[in-house]
Amino acid sequence: MDSVFSVFINGISGVFTGIAVLYVMMKILSLTAGRPTSASSPAASKTD
Repeated sequence: MDSVFSVFINGISGVFTGIAVLYVMMKILSLTAGRPTSASSPAASKTD
């Protein structure tokens, strides 16, 4: 029973760690590519 609980906790923490790593990598890629972040609206700035 203890191993089942530890596998469940490790799975949940792995999912959140993966999401955090993907988020950080997307932010780094957006900064290095010179693209605006998702908070700004690129469509509105290009039409002005």
